[in-house]
Amino acid sequence: MTGIRSSPSFSAQVAPLLRCDVANTDGNTPPESCGLWKSGGTEAGTVAVKPGTEIDPSGEFAVCGGFLYFAHFVGSENYELWKSDGSADGTARIDGTGSFTNSPGRYTEYNGSLYFRADDGTSGNELWKLDCATDAATRVKDINPGPSSSYVEYLTVLNNVLYFTAEDAAAGDELWKTDGTAAGTIRVVDINPGPEGSSINSMTAFQGMLYFSANDGELGDELWQSNGTEEGTVLLLDINPGPDWSYPYGFTAVNGSLFFATAMPPTNAWQLWRLRR
Repeated sequence: MTGIRSSPSFSAQVAPLLRCDVANTDGNTPPESCGLWKSGGTEAGTVAVKPGTEIDPSGEFAVCGGFLYFAHFVGSENYELWKSDGSADGTARIDGTGSFTNSPGRYTEYNGSLYFRADDGTSGNELWKLDCATDAATRVKDINPGPSSSYVEYLTVLNNVLYFTAEDAAAGDELWKTDGTAAGTIRVVDINPGPEGSSINSMTAFQGMLYFSANDGELGDELWQSNGTEEGTVLLLDINPGPDWSYPYGFTAVNGSLFFATAMPPTNAWQLWRLRR
């Protein structure tokens, strides 16, 4: 017998909202959708935000300027940007933003705008921004020109600059930064020279520096740090000496220390590490 379960995804700060995905226990998605809901923490206070209107939130949520932003799946691989203030009348599609061929995601607020990655069907999966005051959405830059994608990841704000990883044909997956303009969106450094990329992973900001795992083509995936400049991007520690990797992952700051895990051959057993500056 196939059951039905709900898997809510939660967002705070806007009349707390929750989105409920309905899925069969065998992993298949049924025709019906639970849609966008909100809850005050009680059964009676858990209600649909816009009853009678089909809303199918897909992917991630973000809060900017007092509104909840999300992508609404409209079918045939088309997604629209919506926003909500928690009321029925205040939940609607954002006019003029067009549609996307996959669900926008990696939302990060920076200087009053919401930055995210999205594919408009023309320029691949690239970096976009939405002005939270005007709701105007624009592509920041076609980093990997043409229909190819740059696959923006790990959007991280440090010292009022937005850093992220992106891929282009010249350097592969490397560290980039943006000030919100096309001209100001540039590669910081090519850690692994050439088109292979350094496979940056799990990037986070901690005490004025960026920390991440990267592969320079010689030492495997190891612990790197960056102050946001080419010369200030360096290998911090070759945890597993030589060409093998330690794959630092899951950076989490707690009480002035940065914790992370490593997994080293041949056992690949996870080990917990702590970084203190």
